[in-house]
Amino acid sequence: MRLAGELVKPGVTTDEIDEHVHRMCIERGAYPSPLNYQKFPKSVCTSVNEVICHGIPDSRELQDGDIVNLDVTCYLDGVHGDTNATFAVGTISDEDRHLIRVTEECMWLGIETVKPDVPLSEIGRAIEAHARKHRMGVVRSFIGHGIGEQFHTDIQVLHYYEPRNNTLMRPGMTFTIEPMITLGSEKHRMWDDEWTAVTVDGRRTAQFEHTVLVTDTSTLARLLQTLLSRWPEHPRVELVTTDGFLYSNAELTARGILDRKGFPESYDTRRLLEFLRAVKSGEPEVSAPVYSHVIYDVLPDTQVTVHQPDILILEGLNVLQVDSRANEFVSDYFDFSIYLDADESLIEDWFVERFHLLRRTVFQDPNSFFRHFAELNDDQATALARQIWETINGRNLRENIAPTKGRASLVIEKGRDHRVTDVFLRKL
Repeated sequence: MRLAGELVKPGVTTDEIDEHVHRMCIERGAYPSPLNYQKFPKSVCTSVNEVICHGIPDSRELQDGDIVNLDVTCYLDGVHGDTNATFAVGTISDEDRHLIRVTEECMWLGIETVKPDVPLSEIGRAIEAHARKHRMGVVRSFIGHGIGEQFHTDIQVLHYYEPRNNTLMRPGMTFTIEPMITLGSEKHRMWDDEWTAVTVDGRRTAQFEHTVLVTDTSTLARLLQTLLSRWPEHPRVELVTTDGFLYSNAELTARGILDRKGFPESYDTRRLLEFLRAVKSGEPEVSAPVYSHVIYDVLPDTQVTVHQPDILILEGLNVLQVDSRANEFVSDYFDFSIYLDADESLIEDWFVERFHLLRRTVFQDPNSFFRHFAELNDDQATALARQIWETINGRNLRENIAPTKGRASLVIEKGRDHRVTDVFLRKL
């Protein structure tokens, strides 16, 4: 996508962009998914100004002041990956720049809601609320879709709130989030080519898209697992979270520290060390406990098993501490460690937003440990979330987690929109 965007400049034709994208796909061992898909004649969709989506590249030259969306989908290693972005051509108006910014923010806000056991409707709720706040329209006729071994599968992702779109997201689901935001009418009409959709009032529109995988672990950890497993050597990469090594609620209650879950003393460090020792020694199968965020407890009869991985990713909190009273530390078994960081005020805001999302979704489950929070109103929920942050999560961050940042091999800092803003590699 980045390479395609570098082609955008006044005087370039969308046909030329299509040719370059096609060549880049082929040179990298991929195939451009749109080419000949249901008779689409080109390798990339190029949607200029009032074109909402599926614009067909042609000999038209891009003009200074235009905006253009490039939709690139590639088929590689048996799966499709679909992404698009809207680019400025030369110098554009403040209004168009604002449209592009808000549209990208809509996409990221939609992505932020993607969690197991959350209904798909929450994606649309987040996108529509942000667009409406900026007095912009959300196109309803075109939606996100399931994707994987097939270009389009039957998962439907609406970019506006529709409570009946209540399919719960589950680990392993893969789909696109691709909001189309307009400066004017949300309605469209089709050109005679039966592909190109444009706004009925001719107002400009923008779109951004990513392919999303639902996981039961953090996005960074799962992304690393996917990327590392695609190295030329195709190593076996497995992922385990430290949540499973928390003491059970019964044990934490007996110790009087249930309200300190997530603090260093709430983990069964001895069991975690035994697990890491067994993996490092090359045992054929090593099992780890599994944690449920619905019942807020370790599942007593559930295990995840790793099978002599070439790379093991351990994802979680409070693993870089060094206790002077111990002879062995969790970090002794790390070859490389990554600390994902952000300003504390941002983390607190994300925590509050997440609490509201869970209140509308997972907390509604009768089996949820936090079912009693489901009936809170917005003000009550915000107040409680900030209280929990100040007394538990924020305190844990300040006292135990943040002080270990300097021990990480790599620090990745994120900004308010969850984009990476800085990367720091520790000198050895």
